[in-house]
Amino acid sequence: MEKLRPTNCLAISAKRYVLFDRDDDGRPVIRKASAHGLGHLLPPYPDSDKAARIKRIGVELWEEYLWLAIIAAFDAGHPDVVDYTGMQNFDEPAASRYAATNQTLLGWFKSYNQAVERRDRVWPFNFLLSFQAKSRLEMAATDPDALSLPAWRRRQPNPASRYSSDLIKDRPPVFDRQRPGQEVPWHWLKSYGRSLVRHHLHSEMKFLGGADDHRGLLRRRQVHAWAMIPIGKEADNLEEREFLGEVDDPIEWSMAGQDRGKLAADIEETLKAYRLSDAALLRRANVSHHTLAALRGNGRVMDQSPLSLAQAAEELRQEARDLQSEQERWRQVAINIATEVGGRNQLAKLLERSAPYTGRLLRGEKPISQDVINRVRELQRSFLWRLE
Repeated sequence: MEKLRPTNCLAISAKRYVLFDRDDDGRPVIRKASAHGLGHLLPPYPDSDKAARIKRIGVELWEEYLWLAIIAAFDAGHPDVVDYTGMQNFDEPAASRYAATNQTLLGWFKSYNQAVERRDRVWPFNFLLSFQAKSRLEMAATDPDALSLPAWRRRQPNPASRYSSDLIKDRPPVFDRQRPGQEVPWHWLKSYGRSLVRHHLHSEMKFLGGADDHRGLLRRRQVHAWAMIPIGKEADNLEEREFLGEVDDPIEWSMAGQDRGKLAADIEETLKAYRLSDAALLRRANVSHHTLAALRGNGRVMDQSPLSLAQAAEELRQEARDLQSEQERWRQVAINIATEVGGRNQLAKLLERSAPYTGRLLRGEKPISQDVINRVRELQRSFLWRLE
């Protein structure tokens, strides 16, 4: 009977993972992988066994090699740094399939369509390719003179081209869809390697501990809804919009009046419950006191301001709660020490504080200062460590 090999799972987030075992030489063999975050890209090279491979392990050939590179980085002890230099055609511009399937997507070519002949216009349901322009930092390193050209003034180009299924054999001319007549040279375009440089660092913010620099088990995040704001179907296709360079003008919807009032009430309750000052809230939210006054008076404020204030109040609440938890922990240690040494007065001598002060501290009527916490910690470590 054939011996079954143990299966490993390397998970980046809920939808980005790979299942694999290892052959007799210890090399990973992928059994199932996710193409999440990759499906919008054209393959950088053809795969003659594409259909069978997808049926077998769920990804194309280039995606399989990308996962092998991620596993190799994990095995080498540097999972945050994946080496794509040996990947075939990863230095070529990354292209994304694009179809003008609705008025919003078609509207991105409005300026272009007005400037070209009818036969060259982008029509509903046309298939095209979209690319990403390099960042200004990359351009400064590779072609600094280009940054002084009109194409780079105030923003990066938004490159697109007619559709091509094989960009190695057929490279169509690339144009800026928002600047009619502006050609985009091939070396201005971001490569596969640069486009996917953070693919393995995708955050899972639906869980605590899901930031891209965290490791280990995640915990469920408790969510308390402050307000309801419609964001459109599929969140306005945020991942697609990001790749197509349209993240600067997201579709925004107004917050309902009753939600604004509820959010303002929650902010006030948080400030009162944790004795937080307006000044601390305003500094954290980076808004003016006029905005806070308008929110309290049911005046006109921008939608983002209440959300910024609510986020700041929540951050301050969590910090205050953590501080309270830390205070209670050391207060309990002080109570245990007092019991062990013979009472409040003896503890006061050890802490070099007055007996009334120590009594209020033990009853929770007075916060424990950091220097007292340090002294309690020293006592605990020196001869009462067993009491923790």
